[in-house]
Amino acid sequence: MSARVSIVAAFGLALWSVAAWAQAPGDDPVIAIVNGHEIHRSELEAAQRGLPEQYRQVPLQLIYGPLLDRVIDSRLLSDEAERSSVAEDRNVQEQVARARAQVLRDALVEQKLEEGITEEALRERYEQSKQSGDFAHEEVQARHILLPSEEEANAVIDELEQGADFRELAKDKSIGPSAETGGDLGFFRREQMVPEFAEAAFAMDVGAISEQPVQTQFGWHVIKVVDKRTVEPTFDESEPQLREDVA
Repeated sequence: MSARVSIVAAFGLALWSVAAWAQAPGDDPVIAIVNGHEIHRSELEAAQRGLPEQYRQVPLQLIYGPLLDRVIDSRLLSDEAERSSVAEDRNVQEQVARARAQVLRDALVEQKLEEGITEEALRERYEQSKQSGDFAHEEVQARHILLPSEEEANAVIDELEQGADFRELAKDKSIGPSAETGGDLGFFRREQMVPEFAEAAFAMDVGAISEQPVQTQFGWHVIKVVDKRTVEPTFDESEPQLREDVA
């Protein structure tokens, strides 16, 4: 007998029903009913936020069933605790009082922070950030030809030195997903690429082609730097960090 069945059998509380996720109406639909009390999807989302980091990153639909079981079990236990004499225990009452005080303190701090994080404060912080040396970041536009072996990559470099067109070679020989666009990767920041690729690309001059193949976990790359630019993040892009800084 599962934990759920054991609880239901012991407490006689098997009064819940589940609505299908895909058919749930509204922004915060009812997804279950336990002892006449509605459980909304927002409770499921809150429960997910309390899980370890690796589960917080998983789409909710993938853990929907087990998580709903957990929320329902929690509600069943809470209902039974309310009906029992556990709430009369002095130690329990003291813990509840401490928990309530903590929630109120946290809510007050959050409220005051939100009051202080005004549009004006964020804009002021943004202008201050623009004065720092690391506010702007460099971006590189590059093309690459990805090969499965160093020998094949060196052969491509030889062809390029003899005047072959980089785009056409990328279309014909690259095993990467960018082959269809001639190996074009667009503009990217250093942290958006694997370290070996980024180190090579950002060290090259505009128009240069890598003299030696660059090895990464994906294979061997022949890189051509098309352009470089320095970009300042917009206010909207910076807002999450600005809010954290102001807070």
